[in-house]
Amino acid sequence: MEKNRKEKRKLQQEGELQERERQRERIRSFDKEMLSYGGGMQQVGYYIFEVLLIVMMMIPCQVLREEPALLLCFAIFPCYPAMIWMMPYSSIRESEKNVRIYEKIKYMPVDMHQVRMVRIEYLTRILLKSFPVPLAAQLLMALLVYHRIYISNLLYVVLIVLVWPFLFNMLLIWQNFRQK
Repeated sequence: MEKNRKEKRKLQQEGELQERERQRERIRSFDKEMLSYGGGMQQVGYYIFEVLLIVMMMIPCQVLREEPALLLCFAIFPCYPAMIWMMPYSSIRESEKNVRIYEKIKYMPVDMHQVRMVRIEYLTRILLKSFPVPLAAQLLMALLVYHRIYISNLLYVVLIVLVWPFLFNMLLIWQNFRQK
């Protein structure tokens, strides 16, 4: 009797996993379709801001201790590349006005939690893809200026380029896909 329940539960969990994956595939194909209608401009904006972020990361974090006025700029700016990349996944332009993607996707047979998970997957992928170049810029400049690399240089890039933009964009994802 106990064995049958365990097998039944296992089959049910496998079915739920398969359904989640089917929903995620539907969301990905929806996103691909939406991007085909003009989501290419976000790449241009993303690369412009990414280059500016790399230039910013060429200033060693030790300089920020000496110039605290730069800290505010360095705290806000790193969120922009990922935010620009994620824009087409939050709203689209339709009939001369912006429409939230939620208004389109709510009619699909998918759970909004799965939509958020796919968006988080996109966000994680773009942040990890863009991480090595600013890291290399920060470490190289610290090595050139101070003739050594401090652990603060590594932590600075992890916090500014990965953690902070992830948290900021997570807030935007949650806000865009909450039900009203």
